[in-house]
Amino acid sequence: MNLFRLLGLFFALFQVTGCDSKQAPSQNGREEKIGISVPEAPNLVAHPSEKPVPPLKLDVPTAMPEQLDGKNLTKMNEGELLTRANLAMGKEDYTKAAAYQYWYVQKSKTGQYNLACFLAQIGKTDAAFYWLQLAAIEEGVDTAHAERDEDLVSLRRDSRWGKVRQYLGDCNRYFESAPTSRTVVILPKGYQNSKPITAVVWLHGLGSRPEDFANDGCREHADALNVAIIGVSGTKARGPRSFVWAENVEQDGKRLRDALEEASAQVTIKKGQIITFGFSQGAQVGLEVAARYPEEYAGAIVLSPGARSNLNSIKPSSLLSMRGFVLCCGAEEHPGNVMLTANDADWLRRAKAKIIHKPYPGVSAHSFPADFDERFPEWIKFILKAQGE
Repeated sequence: MNLFRLLGLFFALFQVTGCDSKQAPSQNGREEKIGISVPEAPNLVAHPSEKPVPPLKLDVPTAMPEQLDGKNLTKMNEGELLTRANLAMGKEDYTKAAAYQYWYVQKSKTGQYNLACFLAQIGKTDAAFYWLQLAAIEEGVDTAHAERDEDLVSLRRDSRWGKVRQYLGDCNRYFESAPTSRTVVILPKGYQNSKPITAVVWLHGLGSRPEDFANDGCREHADALNVAIIGVSGTKARGPRSFVWAENVEQDGKRLRDALEEASAQVTIKKGQIITFGFSQGAQVGLEVAARYPEEYAGAIVLSPGARSNLNSIKPSSLLSMRGFVLCCGAEEHPGNVMLTANDADWLRRAKAKIIHKPYPGVSAHSFPADFDERFPEWIKFILKAQGE
């Protein structure tokens, strides 16, 4: 397995109601683990034209301990700090998790949201509010997620939460109105734009960004399969490095079309050979866009879907009988993810699509499957074969 996946895929698990692992490092609000998402709270004010100002004037928190478990945290590299923070979080040892996460934030200048969560868990309320406010403007925090995150219960009980919640919403609207969308194109070695090739469109999870998968680490897949891998940022910006999907087929479908049009300056995509590939929120969105527009998409790879389902609002096209879909999740993941994966598979079977549905036995991590590097080429070939390629 690639080094980037050994690190990145481990960390994404710690992204949502606990901190997710295995999509790629992005601790901007923890990937959701449930199959049904909470609707976004209504806008309270119009899009602010100026960067919002934090409502709580708090002193910079005291530094966390430099020494822990016989190690000097200031000497550790970012990857080791993040790994230890996530392991401690998994054991619900939030005191250790906060210490490791604090020094990770000092080195990487990211990860403030999870630091706020860990501090809230150990009763350091002012420090948690400080880092949450900083995360909102420097990383991006999805307001709807913050309002349901179990780690922030103590902050939501604080009388100051109303002001902070307003600030989070203002930050969301500020970044939504800013030109922050991203489209990343990874091409096979030696590719010439005159030759049409298959495109695999990566849809990240909640609060993440396209570079978490669409980077030099996945270039070997582009080379081996002779495909373009196109990473697309979610429909709604939550910060400079954080995006979410609208969970609306028309809006998200338009976002993908806009990104593909942007990518057309670098790659010529073979007609009908666009495959969506997503994780968690992005997985469900990619599936629904591919199912809604089978004249444009060859199918989808769906890993641990976690979002509101809109499939029942889609009228199945006869073209779906020549489209392929791969749906995977850990058999021991959150029941919402497992049920959503199964329901998606059932809908596709009724639509007569060709599918692979694989719950991985004994796997509870909300993550890429351990055999992803081996299976990914097989899945691409399965989807293309479904349409006679």
